Formats: sequence, structure tokens, C-alpha cells
Amino acid sequence: MKRTFLKMALTLLLTALPAAAGAQSLLGGLLNKLGGNNASGAIGEAVTALLGTSEVKQSTIVGTWTYDGPAIVFESENIANKLGGKLLSSKGEDMLSTQLEKIGMKPGAVKITFNADSTYTCQLGSKTTRGTYEVKDATLSLKKLNFTTLKTNAKVSGSELQLAVEADKILTLVSSLGNISGSNSMLSTVTNFMKGYDGMQVGVKFKKE
Repeated sequence: MKRTFLKMALTLLLTALPAAAGAQSLLGGLLNKLGGNNASGAIGEAVTALLGTSEVKQSTIVGTWTYDGPAIVFESENIANKLGGKLLSSKGEDMLSTQLEKIGMKPGAVKITFNADSTYTCQLGSKTTRGTYEVKDATLSLKKLNFTTLKTNAKVSGSELQLAVEADKILTLVSSLGNISGSNSMLSTVTNFMKGYDGMQVGVKFKKE
């Protein structure tokens, strides 16, 4: 009983500890001593938001997708486990969801349609945004009309499409997806949270209709 309580307490400390590598290493070591090597693995066990490494074919993404929410995306399961992925992603996604909802990006509110002719249309309420896209390997490039091209890491898992970018590209991603104006305060909030955590990116998830 005491061991279980201590493991829970140490795990919860992750949300309060600074993002210093030493602090993360210390926490991981204590968890391992309490519950063996599976302790740190259990934290990241439920994390499925990993960067895409497989080739994404254009035919796979053609169709209409509905925004399902944000995601904190890890470069690998190993990094997710070391950082305490499950807790870290949960905290980050809650924070990111709050910021995105302030500018109108709520689950179900945004729809993006990828056409076979390499054009896309994004709908948010009465606002429509159009642009072009290109898929190569695991990279989906979006170019809103009269806008700079943004390269995103793309991953398709069944009926889910995940797009991920570095934290400082979140405003560009939001702008590419629709006629939405982000804010520097959102960028500041996201980058401050991500600071010190190497191997993480910011993602958004869509469900295919």
C-alpha cells in the first residue's frame, strides 16, 4: 500500500517539477526503484501520439476530416517514457485545448477537405479557407492562398489524421488550417510549456467522416 502511494505521489510530482533533464532523470530513477523497470514504461504506455515515420499516400488523406482535438506528440516511445509521457501529454493537451478554443478551434467545429487535385478547403462556421497541399513521405505541406508553405509531420492511423509541428509553428499551423487569427499569448503559453522538453511537438488530430 505504501509503495503504491509513493509511486502515485512521485508520478504526480512530474507536473510540478521543472523541465530540467536532471529532475526528470531523478524522478525516473525513483520510480524504477519503487516498481521496477515497468514503472516509467507504465507512464508512457497509453501514449499513442508519436511522430509519423511511415509514408502517407495522397489517396489516404483525400476526403473530409473533422477536428478532434490537440495532441502532444513525441518523437519516440523511448522519449515518451523518459519524460513521463502519459501525464505530460495530458497536461499539455489540456493547456493547448484551452488556448485553441479561445480562437474558435473546438472539436467538431473545424472541417478540412483534401481533394484529389491537391487543393484543400477548410471550414470553420461561415469562414472558408482554400489552399493547396502536397504529401511526401511523412510530410504534409500546406499552403493557404497567398501564404507561406508550412511543412507538418503527418500520421494516419485508421480514421485518424495527426499533424504535428514544432511549438513555434503552432500559429502558422492554425492559420494554414483556417481563417483563424492566433495570438502571441497562445504561442508564449505553448512554447513556455514545451521549453526544456526535447523530443516533443505540438499536434492536432482529425477524424475522417
